[in-house]
Amino acid sequence: MINVIHALRHRARFARAAFAMIAAIAIGSPAYGQIFGPLDKDFEEKPWEEQKQLLPGFPKDANLKQIDVGPVTSFRFYVDAESVNVGTDGVVRFALVARSDGGANNVSFEGIRCDTQERKIYSVGRPDGSWVVARSPSWAPMARQFVNPVHTVLYEDYFCPERQIVSSTFEAVEAVKRGGHPRGRTKGR
Repeated sequence: MINVIHALRHRARFARAAFAMIAAIAIGSPAYGQIFGPLDKDFEEKPWEEQKQLLPGFPKDANLKQIDVGPVTSFRFYVDAESVNVGTDGVVRFALVARSDGGANNVSFEGIRCDTQERKIYSVGRPDGSWVVARSPSWAPMARQFVNPVHTVLYEDYFCPERQIVSSTFEAVEAVKRGGHPRGRTKGR
């Protein structure tokens, strides 16, 4: 009986050693890399790259949806629902119209990057309905502004509810049409 137990222990040690050797050879061999790929491929971070975008058509009054920013400014803000686009790069792009009580009309094509809480102006509109592309557009942090809070409102209530980008262009457009996202800070108003 002692010989049987000794033999089983010897076989178990041999099996463990053989398994460890096979695993070491397999992991270290080029064939393993070809079959399973590099071990760190799931952990490599690809640097963020902004996608190229086309300018939208110039905003038409029929497509403008007012964005309620409260009583802190004399401007009324509108987003052109036809221009809203959620890019594969995680940027929500849109045409923004700011109108003052005095008749000033400012138009811009902008982007909000939810991951980094930044905004960018790509171009501004001319009175003749054409766009002027910004010379060197760059991302700027969105600071909470009380005089002109439109970007903060768009970030929190429309495009980045709970600090997460909306899942699609359709969802972003619906938030604009409804006056806010259901998960927005003000719960769709």
